[in-house]
Amino acid sequence: MWAITISRCRGQYPCARSITSLSGGFQVIRPGRFIASFVVLIAFIVYNINMIARIIVFIIGTLGGVSLIWKTEWYIQNFGKSAWAEDKLSMAGGTRMLAKIIGILVIFFSWIYAFGMLEGCLSGTIGQVLPGLKK
Repeated sequence: MWAITISRCRGQYPCARSITSLSGGFQVIRPGRFIASFVVLIAFIVYNINMIARIIVFIIGTLGGVSLIWKTEWYIQNFGKSAWAEDKLSMAGGTRMLAKIIGILVIFFSWIYAFGMLEGCLSGTIGQVLPGLKK
């Protein structure tokens, strides 16, 4: 278990002075301070929401892409075949191939987004063609 020690920092607003273990020397947090520590925890979550969003997109994108690759036949039975894929990919399994390619792309872009490389990749590729997208 961990706890956040709350104290006054530079004025009247409480801030987290230290995070200490319950097993090693620790002052008990009073009920009023518990609320302040809860506020600090919420502030930490809000401050790191971008990281949390990246993790959620990473998990959902990876699971969705793996599902699309693994259960392609189920998707085709429920959503039907693509006439364009059957015609342009010039094989009997054109829809299956398209589903697997989309699954791989979903996994690839969710990993790139999760590790923070999406903006660099897009500005390096599409940004060369559309210079207004560069920072």
